[in-house]
Amino acid sequence: MTYFLGIIPYVLCLSTILIQGCRANELTRVWWRSVSRNYLNYSEVTNLLHSMEAEFPTFIKVYSLGKSVRQLDIWAINIRENVYEERPLGIPQLKISANIHGDESVGRSLVLMLAVDLTRRYLAGNKTSIWLLTKADIHLIPSINPDGFEQILQEYSHGHQAICEPFLDKFGRLNARGKDLNSNFPDQFEEIVQNENTQNEKETKNIVEHIKTHDFVLSLNLMGGALVAAYGFMSGPLQHSRCVLGDNHSPSLSPDEKYFEWLSKLYATNHKTMGTGPQCETKNQLQFPLGISNGASSPHLSSYGSMSDFVYLNSNCFELTVFVSCCKFPDASSLHQEWLNNARALYKFLIAGSFVGIKGVFTDEQGQPNPRAKVVVEGNSHHVFTNLRGEYWRPLATGSYRYSIVSSSTQSSPITLEEVEDLPDPENEVIEEDEIDESGASIFTRNLTLLLVLMFLVTHFK
Repeated sequence: MTYFLGIIPYVLCLSTILIQGCRANELTRVWWRSVSRNYLNYSEVTNLLHSMEAEFPTFIKVYSLGKSVRQLDIWAINIRENVYEERPLGIPQLKISANIHGDESVGRSLVLMLAVDLTRRYLAGNKTSIWLLTKADIHLIPSINPDGFEQILQEYSHGHQAICEPFLDKFGRLNARGKDLNSNFPDQFEEIVQNENTQNEKETKNIVEHIKTHDFVLSLNLMGGALVAAYGFMSGPLQHSRCVLGDNHSPSLSPDEKYFEWLSKLYATNHKTMGTGPQCETKNQLQFPLGISNGASSPHLSSYGSMSDFVYLNSNCFELTVFVSCCKFPDASSLHQEWLNNARALYKFLIAGSFVGIKGVFTDEQGQPNPRAKVVVEGNSHHVFTNLRGEYWRPLATGSYRYSIVSSSTQSSPITLEEVEDLPDPENEVIEEDEIDESGASIFTRNLTLLLVLMFLVTHFK
């Protein structure tokens, strides 16, 4: 009897772990089936995100960037270990957003699938997910334009066919006031006279405020209607994207063209077909054979007032725009395949953000943070600045560099960085196709092991 009483605490402990593991496994499976097989409306997404936060509050936090024109929240999911504690010093903030055009739905679903997939893999002990949740502070925004998406979802529910013609503007693309949000940001090449027709929309203002109040290092904006990663500036001084066609569209190079091209190739080559084909079949036979393009060089990609140009020029963040699917709004039955096409590329992008070229903390002679100091890379006219904690991150392509850090009170000696290291691949566990539907296997194995241990203990003491 004494032996039996002695094992009761162990039995209770193992039983609790077993039940919790099974519950977490089943929840993530239900969430996965929901986001990978259906287009969720605003209410369903709201319920899903808050359910994820309630179940796993140690690494998931949900917050709103603000309201849309029709008073819908622009939700964001913050994923990081100990997410309600202050971000550890030196951990970069990364952002992935989608659905800036309401009719470009695949990116919205990919962001939701990524949130669920990170969750289930982290719980299953996947080394890549653990790496990301400990090395980065990830912010996911499924829909910048919830009003537009709700409009097109209603049309889709009423029997309309999927939208598969690239670059064809359909209902739901614009916000509730009929404005293109990806042409609504201040642009370096276009002088805008503020009036009723050119003022920043509510959604745009929310994004700008979000950028100002966070220290994002790398950002990805998912769009639709093509298979291409668009790098460099999306606008140029010699053309207006909606008025001039063809050869008049010349590349508009940023000071970090080499890095952006590398980042674009990283996404394209890790996508199932973007970098290798087959490309989209369109009426105008538009092709991007390598899966990458300077944004301003194509009349179908270029845009004045784009979010990515604004982010790069007005913050420390480098943003890449990727068109992730040929169909803007395909049938929901294809969403799982779109995940298979993009999953590895999405994870590679997050790893790239957690492993930038130059990073550190800059302090004064008393060891206090030195904010607003300028990080200057020789031969590059684009500078980033230290934040209020003295932190800095400066993305760079592979190569050798000399840089210095300059503030009003002090300047570091020039530092030579012999070689920017290549990306790590933690245990080669970046997502493979045959893992996609089986991420619960590790949880099942762990739970089965615990059950066998429990049975052994009961039998032994009996």
